[in-house]
Amino acid sequence: MVLPLAWLRCCLLALMCALLWPLAAGAQEAQKPNLSPLFVQISDAMGAAKAGDEAQARQQVEAVHADFQTLPGRD
Repeated sequence: MVLPLAWLRCCLLALMCALLWPLAAGAQEAQKPNLSPLFVQISDAMGAAKAGDEAQARQQVEAVHADFQTLPGRD
């Protein structure tokens, strides 16, 4: 039995989509900024504030603000 050419094209297109879909999803994930360092800095600033070291807490909050301003895709 010979399959029609349109059927073969449809199957090939479906196979290509199935194989390329994970690659496209991985590329989008790679563009997400890593926010973990910001959370660490915020935690350190909260610790300094609880310890009463206002100058250190203020310095760390300013560093978080500066790092946040440099994030890609921030509106």
